[in-house]
Amino acid sequence: MNSTTQKVTERGAWKALMAYHQKIRDLHLRKLFADNRNFVSFASCTSSFRVSSVTIWNIDSFDQWGVELGKQLAQRIIPELESKGKPTLAHDNSTNNLINQYRKSKNLL
Repeated sequence: MNSTTQKVTERGAWKALMAYHQKIRDLHLRKLFADNRNFVSFASCTSSFRVSSVTIWNIDSFDQWGVELGKQLAQRIIPELESKGKPTLAHDNSTNNLINQYRKSKNLL
């Protein structure tokens, strides 16, 4: 099965992402903000400041359209996660930073 027909959940990048999720899933968001100067200060966040799939990508992950849109987004991002060379990223800053952080953690930067 080639990379265009392979299920997202069978790809190496997906499995690595799931393993990373297991590693950090109990890490509190405050710690991530405190440890990473690229994030906006947690203390400066207000109730109107909300980071979620709805506000960043306009995806409601609980409806079927949101699920399908998420799959399309994953199909674009996975090659960028797995690329041997530095990919040209054309996402919003948050997504670009997350991709770069993942690639850095895998020594791909």
